[in-house]
Amino acid sequence: MGIDWEELLGAGGKDLDRAYNDAIPEPDPYFYGDDEYEEAEGGKSEEQAIDPAILLNTPLFELTDAQKKAAFNAAYDGTPYLLAVLKGDINFWHGSDKTLKGIDDREYPACDRLFHANSVKTSIQFIRHKGLFSRAFGEKRGFQTPQNSDLIDKQLGVYNDIFFDNVDIPHISGTNRSAYGPVMFVFKPEVLKDHKVRILKCNPWSREDRNTLTYNDLFYSGVEEIRTILNDDGRQDVNRVAFLGDFDHHTTVFDTPVLSFGGNLEAIYIEQCYDGSGKENELKSILENELRISGLDVPVIIRKDPPDTAFTGLATSAEELWYIDPDDISPEMGD
Repeated sequence: MGIDWEELLGAGGKDLDRAYNDAIPEPDPYFYGDDEYEEAEGGKSEEQAIDPAILLNTPLFELTDAQKKAAFNAAYDGTPYLLAVLKGDINFWHGSDKTLKGIDDREYPACDRLFHANSVKTSIQFIRHKGLFSRAFGEKRGFQTPQNSDLIDKQLGVYNDIFFDNVDIPHISGTNRSAYGPVMFVFKPEVLKDHKVRILKCNPWSREDRNTLTYNDLFYSGVEEIRTILNDDGRQDVNRVAFLGDFDHHTTVFDTPVLSFGGNLEAIYIEQCYDGSGKENELKSILENELRISGLDVPVIIRKDPPDTAFTGLATSAEELWYIDPDDISPEMGD
């Protein structure tokens, strides 16, 4: 018998931990890739048997891939999913901007959603797969545009994670540009259900000490640690998440090659092209065509405000993020 999410989420939060733990299977310590499982003899491997306290406080750069996964297994208790719940049905946090207007003056959510931005090339593949995929998955298949942070993400053990921003950074920051590409996928928080979620304390790319970051430095351990930073006035109010407006606190889905949209893709935003060429209009038509072919009824909205041409910190060159490869474009559908 399935879980009655509506009943649980309407219970004021008292059953959230039970709901999440009932819905999520135990982490599989022997999962190492897309469809690759390694049989363990006699229980956990020697690497996984290391004292968890040592793993959680050792620089991630020094751990093997198996040890990084063992650190996750030691720390994970399912409760970071509370963030997704708070951002959805029972969240009372309100940002300064409740809506974001597209170029057609229709209003779309600007907060209380999850966001993922990427290049044109990668975004077309997302639509064709009807889901997001990790950078490890995309690199293996040639689906994605390389990013400057790829090596660091591999060393930190997050390369097979799927990242979300907790706010619409281009809009909230006023730059109207994302570091990761001009296409922004907007999701209802329910996209995280039935997945293992963790929340970053910081963006490792912006940290000078990233080579020494431990698991405990990089990720919140669970709800109790999250609650300690909920409010600026010191109150621990679980119905309010003050750090939604902080750009560093990303939400990630752990070790997940592909994450299905599952009916939770709400809209796609496109930035106006940085060079003033109007290329965003061509891109809008391309993405709408890809959505039709994939059977997805999702609005594609061009951002109303122009991009900051002085914006720096792109994941790769603007030209590469915006590149439209003719070979990536599907033929137009008939009327």
